[in-house]
Amino acid sequence: MTLKKSSLKKYGVITIVSIGLLTLILVVSPFLQNLLKVNNSLPYDVATYVEYKQDQKFLNDKNVLFFKANWCGTCHVAETNILNSLSSIPKTLTIYSLDFENSKNNDLKKKYGVTTQHTFVQVDRNGNLIKKWELSYTVNEILEQLV
Repeated sequence: MTLKKSSLKKYGVITIVSIGLLTLILVVSPFLQNLLKVNNSLPYDVATYVEYKQDQKFLNDKNVLFFKANWCGTCHVAETNILNSLSSIPKTLTIYSLDFENSKNNDLKKKYGVTTQHTFVQVDRNGNLIKKWELSYTVNEILEQLV
């Protein structure tokens, strides 16, 4: 009888620990996924979607600035597609996310003639304008626009 009680106790502890670990994984997993979505610490040759930083140096062959707004439904569709398609973005392309409404980006909007959210601007390594367009919704549509 004692052996059975200790075995049950042992398996009960294992079950409780397993449930606790599973719960922890389920709670932490979305946080980790969001943390990895826009990762500014990755080297540029593997970072395909990053937040633009003031005076950003463009180190990739192809660079696209994505001027978006948090309230913009079409911007959200495009960003969701970008985040879900990171593996299909060539390593020679980096897409930079910019908040259209942030006053820190006004100089860039003026420089590239951006007047509305959901605007994409392709620039070279020196930040020179190559092409500007609006309303791409998928990574494939962005890739089709690149010069």
